[in-house]
Amino acid sequence: MLTVALLDTLINPFDSFDLYRTIRHLEKALPQYRWRTMTVSAAEARETIERDRPDFLFAPSGFVVTVGVEQSISAFRIATRKTRLADKAEASVGSAFVVRTSDGFRTLEALRGRAAGASLPSGVESWLAAAGEIAETGADPERFFSRVDFRNNAYPDVISSLLAGKIDVAVLPACLLETLVSQGLADGSDLTVVHEKSGGLDCRHSTALYPDVSLLAMVWAPERAVRDVTVELLSLAPSDDGFEWLTNVSFASVRSLMYRLQVGPYAYLRDMSFSGIVSRWKKEILAALALLLLLVANEFRLQALVRRRTQELRDAALEQRKTAEEAAKARARLALFERRSVAQQMSGMIAHEVNGPIGAVRTYGVVLKMAAVALRKGRETGDIEAVRRYEAALEEAASGIEHEAVRIADIVARVRAHAKHEAGRREPCAIATIVEKSLRVLGTECGPEDAACIDVTIEPGLTVSGDALELEILVLNLLRNALRVAGELPAGTSEPERRVSVRARRVETNTIRLEVANPCPNLSDRLVERLNRRTTELSVEICDESDGADTTAGSDARATPAQRGLGLGLSICRGIAESHCAALRFERRDDRVVAVVEFAALRAPSP
Repeated sequence: MLTVALLDTLINPFDSFDLYRTIRHLEKALPQYRWRTMTVSAAEARETIERDRPDFLFAPSGFVVTVGVEQSISAFRIATRKTRLADKAEASVGSAFVVRTSDGFRTLEALRGRAAGASLPSGVESWLAAAGEIAETGADPERFFSRVDFRNNAYPDVISSLLAGKIDVAVLPACLLETLVSQGLADGSDLTVVHEKSGGLDCRHSTALYPDVSLLAMVWAPERAVRDVTVELLSLAPSDDGFEWLTNVSFASVRSLMYRLQVGPYAYLRDMSFSGIVSRWKKEILAALALLLLLVANEFRLQALVRRRTQELRDAALEQRKTAEEAAKARARLALFERRSVAQQMSGMIAHEVNGPIGAVRTYGVVLKMAAVALRKGRETGDIEAVRRYEAALEEAASGIEHEAVRIADIVARVRAHAKHEAGRREPCAIATIVEKSLRVLGTECGPEDAACIDVTIEPGLTVSGDALELEILVLNLLRNALRVAGELPAGTSEPERRVSVRARRVETNTIRLEVANPCPNLSDRLVERLNRRTTELSVEICDESDGADTTAGSDARATPAQRGLGLGLSICRGIAESHCAALRFERRDDRVVAVVEFAALRAPSP
């Protein structure tokens, strides 16, 4: 059993006849189904359809759009009717403003303020199309006519009122006037259409055109029945009943008409009450409220963050004050420690650096005693040659003592200047001259034999900016350490293996490298690391007999206290190197340890 429902809002009375004729055609073409028809009131369509559950529904375009927008009924459109008088299915119906010819109305504007009559106000092919046309002219459809009398049917109710003079203009569905006149149901001799349009439909019409009746299938309709009805309906030839059914017909024009007139599914646009506004702008209002709530929550969050950050700043400021106070106390303790360290360093430097000149003075003193005794014996014996020789020796010894005394005074002056943080005078110093003077002093201290076992390789023209005496002390300390380690090698070590080398060369455009190398076969990487660590220490360590740390290049923890000395050599070398913006480090190359000092080369003067 298939139930087909028809809405009672079909404006054109002939539509019902045509649709029933279409249903009878389907009954003949599909005899496997039993057919039943029913009429549904548009006002109670939802309740009636839910209760009676028809399978198919013939409905005008206005109802189809309302169902599609509101989704109040679970149905889908399968076909739309097209009259053979229309060019397109989406432009098949419209309205016509029909007036009496004797009244002399020729334009739509002439009808303003007149009485009008129309069928149901919800019909697209009746009042809605006419209202849309009036709105297109810029007028208000609800105030354009003095009154509008709505009737259930266009024929005979509306057309009779016009012929009887009760209204001035009748709003009729397009093609209805021609049908009534052709069938002799109305006298059209005194009737005419105002604001007539041409094209799209072979009937007199005054408005835009819209889609005609559509067939809707309910979601519960049998699938095979929907398929069979759709196929048969689309196969219906226009010659059979003057209509054909098509799919893929746009209803955008009907939706636009209803939205512009604010009727049907868009009637809520007319409601300006609070509930109407909320209903119309529900999504936007909810989004605004959500945004406002988010802003309020963010404001509370920001205030909480500000309070927390402020407290953190207070805590940080308090901690900073505490840290500053502790740092001030630490600086005071450090200053006291530094003053003590300076006193220790000065005494150590004096003891370390003056030790060599004092030894030389003692040597010259012994020479003076020996020369004096020999001179006295020569005079007693009358040996003139011996007297001259020993007198020369006395003069040389006296000159040596004077030279060493001046050197001791200079060293003390330098130490005092260093203690007072006075910058020494800087002047160009030739590396070759510095090494030569250091070797001369070393020969006086240790003897010519030790100085002769040093190999010297100096590139010519190497010059740095600095204090000559400090650089001499730097080289002299490195040579002393190297000779001391070489002298501690086993007795069976050959002479070439004991030799110490001094090498100076330019490694880069602005860098001069001075290397002092001595043999040290038992030196480990750990000891080299300790040597390099000592050259970067900030404090001065004075090693006594209980200190097992070595401070000389190549000595180990088993060295005697006499071999370890005061432990100030590398500290003094480091201080001199840093004061000349140089770097001091130690490297192990095979069985030799190399003290490397890198200076910034002195730029040659511009011509």
